[in-house]
Order: sequence, then C-alpha cells, then structure tokens
Amino acid sequence: LRAAMPDQRGTAIAQSGLALSEAGLGDADQARRLAQQACRVLERSADVAGHHGTLNNLAVVELLGGNPAQAVSVLERALALSLPANQRSVGWQYALLADLRERSGDPAAATALAAARECFQRIGERRGMAAVADLDRRVRSAGRGSIK
Repeated sequence: LRAAMPDQRGTAIAQSGLALSEAGLGDADQARRLAQQACRVLERSADVAGHHGTLNNLAVVELLGGNPAQAVSVLERALALSLPANQRSVGWQYALLADLRERSGDPAAATALAAARECFQRIGERRGMAAVADLDRRVRSAGRGSIK
C-alpha cells in the first residue's frame, strides 16, 4: 500500500522549492500558491521539520513578493513550531525576523535578534554571529541604539 501512495513529503518539499524559483522570477501569485499548498500538505502530515522548512520558504516568497509584514507573520508561525533550539535554521529565522522588524521600526526586533544570537552562540555558528553583529552595527549607525 505504501508503495502505491505518492511521496507527499518529497512532493511538498519540491513544490516549496519551485515556489522560491517562481518568486525569484517575479511570479509572486504562483509562488504563494505553491508555497501555501506545500505548507498545508506538511502541516496535515504532522511533519514538523518539513512544515518548518516550507514555512521558511513561504516567508521568503512573501518577502520577495513585496509583503514583508506577511513574511514576519509566517516566520512567527514557523518559530512557534516545536523544533529543537539547536537547529541552525531557527537562528537564521530569528535573524531574518529581527531584520524585518528593524526595517519596519518594530521594537520587537531586539527580542528576535537576542534569540538569534543565543541560538548561534549555542551551536557555534560563526556566520550567524557575524550577521547578528552586522545588524546590530546597522541599527547603531541609523541612530536607533543597539539591539541587545
């Protein structure tokens, strides 16, 4: 029976990748449809890691499609899933969330950046720590203080 069923996880992950390609090519509507469909499949399957990854891709699709507020909402959904805190992707999601919040003037950027820093320190992610330091410098140079 299993052999006769399509690999829904693999198909959804591939579809999520196609969504990124469509977004990169400028077709935001098609990209959003593909990414949302992939998210629904993986959410129904209870595949937390797969759902987390497709939500991340949906956030990027929203960002590339010119919807940063929607990207923030999707990232918040992804981060609300129960994924181990030592996952590298979690740190990068917090860093992207901090960047998007900082660009919109949202003071909650500090909280997201602190979470990114903590995750990157815990796993020894040097590139992530450099990204956090760069964002912190950008905030200071714009005269908005330092993100703690």
